[in-house]
Amino acid sequence: MEKIVKISQEKIDAAYAEATGAVKQVLDRLFKDTRPVTERIKTFEDALAELGEDHPLVLEYRYCQNAAADTKVYIKLKIITAALNEGWEPSFKLGKENRYYPWVSRFSESTCKGLPELRQCRFIARRSDIGVIVNGGVGVLGAFSYDSGVNTSVGSKLLFKSKELAEYAVEQFLDLYIKYSMGTDYELVR
Repeated sequence: MEKIVKISQEKIDAAYAEATGAVKQVLDRLFKDTRPVTERIKTFEDALAELGEDHPLVLEYRYCQNAAADTKVYIKLKIITAALNEGWEPSFKLGKENRYYPWVSRFSESTCKGLPELRQCRFIARRSDIGVIVNGGVGVLGAFSYDSGVNTSVGSKLLFKSKELAEYAVEQFLDLYIKYSMGTDYELVR
């Protein structure tokens, strides 16, 4: 005969907060949230909780609180990427898998207005009148003028296992991607 036990979420959270190592793994198996990862991770704090306090990236983040702003942004993106990938890491074996990198580039407002197919164009403030284009693929963009110049390259710690996750990450955490790719003094205007 199967016995049903009711435990409040508050008690589960309290037990999880006190647990370490193997006990956390058991609690995860018993009470893991089965919703899709894109429903569970909406904020940076959600990504921290998803990985848990013992995860090496979370420990790195806690340790780097006095680091430069750009370093903290990069570590935050590594945490978000790891949480959204749910344990997947790129293998870098030729021909074995596709990998996706959220690519954020900037263009002038007039360029974005002149290309209506760029429906994902966002505008950010501070340094100039600059727009942002969001893609879930891999790319490199180079230009020579201040208003439209940016170079992006693929960082292996920020790769995703699917195009959908890359697109979700950059849409959900666009402000961090802008700060990572263009500097921490940029601000997103939504």
